[in-house]
Amino acid sequence: MLVSNEEFDKVKEEVGAEFDDVMESLREYSAYEGFGFGDVFSEHMKEIADTGNVKRVIDQYYGGVPDSVIEKVGDFLSKLEHMPTEYFEAKIQRAVGLEEFSAALVPKGKGFNEAVAVLKKNNIKVTRYDGNSAESKQEAIEKNSNLFFQDGNKDPRGSIQYYRDDEGFSRAVMRLFEKENLSTVMHELGHLYWKVMTDIAELDNAPEQIVKDVAIMRRWVGAKGDAILSVDQEEQIADGFLAYLRTGNAPSVGLQASFQRMKSWVAHLYKGVRDTLPKINKNVAGVFDRMLASEEEVNQVKSTSLFEV
Repeated sequence: MLVSNEEFDKVKEEVGAEFDDVMESLREYSAYEGFGFGDVFSEHMKEIADTGNVKRVIDQYYGGVPDSVIEKVGDFLSKLEHMPTEYFEAKIQRAVGLEEFSAALVPKGKGFNEAVAVLKKNNIKVTRYDGNSAESKQEAIEKNSNLFFQDGNKDPRGSIQYYRDDEGFSRAVMRLFEKENLSTVMHELGHLYWKVMTDIAELDNAPEQIVKDVAIMRRWVGAKGDAILSVDQEEQIADGFLAYLRTGNAPSVGLQASFQRMKSWVAHLYKGVRDTLPKINKNVAGVFDRMLASEEEVNQVKSTSLFEV
């Protein structure tokens, strides 16, 4: 969560006091008696944060620490992990595409109108603010604070990020968060498959079927012309892939057992809650079929189904 500089100063003061309190709680159980215990304690806290194992690190460096103090250390580190931060600017380390942005904060003034036009053309939400007013800038940040991290989801289950390595190869990093469930990987794979498909479709020698499949998906989400898909449209495709898996209709014989398991998983996750997955038509299902199986495999399943009927 982003807060103002003044609010963050209060948070730092509060956290600093808690840090000192936790340090003093552990001091009497440490064999270290020299000057600079604060530095030693800080290294121990870093090791706990890196390993995620409070008790193991405490037992390694301290003796006879009661459970109440160990719990106190864990609570403090958890608070650090979720503490708010002030507005910051990061130096970008690689080329970044406009499709990776959900929103932009732009100062008011005619000199920025051309940039605003480009951003809006690419479906990026634009918020203008008074460049001479820190308060105006803070208000703009607060209006969009839920877009700075994980597409506006306050409790994200997962994410996927694309980048190019030093040799120019495309890479993808999938992250699963605390609230992940059985559907998280399936949803993120939907994003990944769509990314791969659109990258292939942009090649000079792109297969005709893939180009057609990209067009089918763009029509399904309501994309206009060559505009970059909005965050909601990207999410519709990923959720559409999840809805496709829920049908249990495998595109190949080899995937039938897996699809039945995934159908059961998704049905269990949505049991008793409002169904938020989009409805997919046979054309969209056909695109997903071709993502996961060859034309020969898809035709084999279709012919087998007709024979059984």
